[in-house]
Amino acid sequence: MQITLEDFHLATLGRAPTEVQVQLYNHPVGRGYSTSSPDELQTEACILKAVAQESHFKSVIFTPPARETWVLEHIGSVVDQAFERARVTRDVGLIQAYTQLFKRLLLNNNPLQMAQEPPCWVAIGFSTSDSLPEWLSQKLL
Repeated sequence: MQITLEDFHLATLGRAPTEVQVQLYNHPVGRGYSTSSPDELQTEACILKAVAQESHFKSVIFTPPARETWVLEHIGSVVDQAFERARVTRDVGLIQAYTQLFKRLLLNNNPLQMAQEPPCWVAIGFSTSDSLPEWLSQKLL
């Protein structure tokens, strides 16, 4: 049985996703939002989508250099919430699974350096009006 991103969100953070987050989770090709202003809910959704991508590849989070600190702080917040929930349940397997999932994240602030689209990625803090590879800009909501 495959878990949905909405279920993963609920299990990881202990609360249901918002309508904005569900929009990204259910979009067939969406990998981020077209916005240049920081948004906590959108950032959280992108982080969870990056973590949940099934693959043996790294999951790249593309973000502009000016937004790196914001994204890192929010990754830390999501990690803290996930591990706190797992610690309370005392589920060692869940803690190990989260460890492996979060270790796959890789931050990149220059998608133009990529020769091709990576297999697993999300974007935080870019707008479709930014100078971006076509494969990235086409997948922003």
